[in-house]
Amino acid sequence: MDRWGIPEGVVELSAEQVKKRSTHYRFEYTHRSILGKGKGTLKRVVFANSAGFPIEHNFSEYVDRSSIQQIESRKDRRGQSVIEIEYQNSKQKPLIVAYIAGDSLQYVDLKSLDKGMGIGLTSSFTSITSNAFESMFSNSKSEIRRYRLIRDRQGFIIRKLFKKYNGNDDIAACDAKGIYGFDYLLDSIGRPRLVRFIGFEGFNFPNNMGIASKKYNYDEYGNISVIAYLDPAGNPVLNEQRWATYTRKCDENGNIVKGVYLGIDQKVCPLSNGGGIIGKEYDEHGNSITESIFDKDGQLAWGREGVARCVAKYNKQGRIIETANYGTDGNLCFNKKKNPV
Repeated sequence: MDRWGIPEGVVELSAEQVKKRSTHYRFEYTHRSILGKGKGTLKRVVFANSAGFPIEHNFSEYVDRSSIQQIESRKDRRGQSVIEIEYQNSKQKPLIVAYIAGDSLQYVDLKSLDKGMGIGLTSSFTSITSNAFESMFSNSKSEIRRYRLIRDRQGFIIRKLFKKYNGNDDIAACDAKGIYGFDYLLDSIGRPRLVRFIGFEGFNFPNNMGIASKKYNYDEYGNISVIAYLDPAGNPVLNEQRWATYTRKCDENGNIVKGVYLGIDQKVCPLSNGGGIIGKEYDEHGNSITESIFDKDGQLAWGREGVARCVAKYNKQGRIIETANYGTDGNLCFNKKKNPV
């Protein structure tokens, strides 16, 4: 299944892996096919924790994704196939609905289900502290109401164009950064290796921060291992969070144990939230029990909220029930947003 360019659920997980992994996608089907062959009709996609409960995304590259996708296939009045996808948050609140009409799956039309919300994507998915699907679509001034998708022979999306679309017209639209769409260079299983930004004329074009493309690498387990922001010449360029390249290491279960943020010179750079290295530890259920911020020398560093290390406890549903915040000296400290428990 693709998500308009970046695929979901590409690498299948075993039941044992799911139990130890902090996050995963669950695909739910109905109407099993005849003789039990095939999986039937996909009806729901859930982004969940190891206990199976829906959670919000907190990874910047997936900022345009919801926790739950409710899918319905039907015929319109003209007998044309229509796929309707309702995007919900982890509490099952409907946010956005997408309509994909026709067998070619060429157009995606978007409609907000909340009067206070706008619709629009951005070419700068860099909010590393936000679970931002909901906030991303709120207060948006974007005119994007439709995507036009171009696919290769295998059905993978290789180009996505932004459109205004008012029911009759197919007019080009741009995001807040001045970008009109994306080109995708994919690997053999449909994962993006390079995402190029498109200008009004349909060619590679940098956004208003000078970013022209993003490059991805993957580890042996299929997890993203490198994200690099590039200028038109293919050189590293800083994004809104003031880093150019992000490298991360995952354990055998796909849990991120180390993330490193690099500048244009490919050296560790301090972020707006503190140090440039993030370290995580997990329990046997894949819950993140310790998250620490380090500087370029590997020493504990203060984060944006005045915390260097956070320790958490979870219930059986994988929900946080207790947190404790520590400073660089190893002593309990106050979080600027809320007091430690």
